[in-house]
Amino acid sequence: MILHQTWYTQDDSQYQENIDSWALYMPEYDRKVYVNDEIEATIKRLVPWHYETVSKFNFLIEKIDFLRYALLWVYGGLYLDMDMKCLHRVELEPGVNIGVQTSFDRNIVSNEFMSASEPQLDVWTDIMNYIVHNYSHKKYIPYNTGGDCLSAFF
Repeated sequence: MILHQTWYTQDDSQYQENIDSWALYMPEYDRKVYVNDEIEATIKRLVPWHYETVSKFNFLIEKIDFLRYALLWVYGGLYLDMDMKCLHRVELEPGVNIGVQTSFDRNIVSNEFMSASEPQLDVWTDIMNYIVHNYSHKKYIPYNTGGDCLSAFF
């Protein structure tokens, strides 16, 4: 299994405590960090049919959000933001093949992102298609590709 993360550069040492916590509780996961300079190329490699549209997104963070969904579709595994610390082992319940973190106080997908998934689940292609068909340069970032987008999708 793969633990996917994105960061500005390969120097993610400011989050070493968080990184170590995931290694402690999830030692069987191989950690892969995708840096800003490789986001577009990775999208092009994973989902080339969406590349032309995604490359025109207004903001890098929107491309990063899109990459999250592509990574989970292709590889499965666990995606989490760098500022998330592991306090205990994370596992999907038996018979469950996807999990998306939601806000504690509202029935929405929160801005802090963590998701676990088996690979090749149709929901990820459905989400990517939803984003491509509903993207607007006039919408704010969370509604285009982030938590608000996922809440609207679900």
